[in-house]
Amino acid sequence: MYGYGCGGFAGAGIIAIAVLILIALGVIF
Repeated sequence: MYGYGCGGFAGAGIIAIAVLILIALGVIF
């Protein structure tokens, strides 16, 4: 959400998405 909310939070948004993906992969595998 933050990635699209403000340009300054774009990096944090990408990191948050990456973390969520890693957590999802961890749960799946």
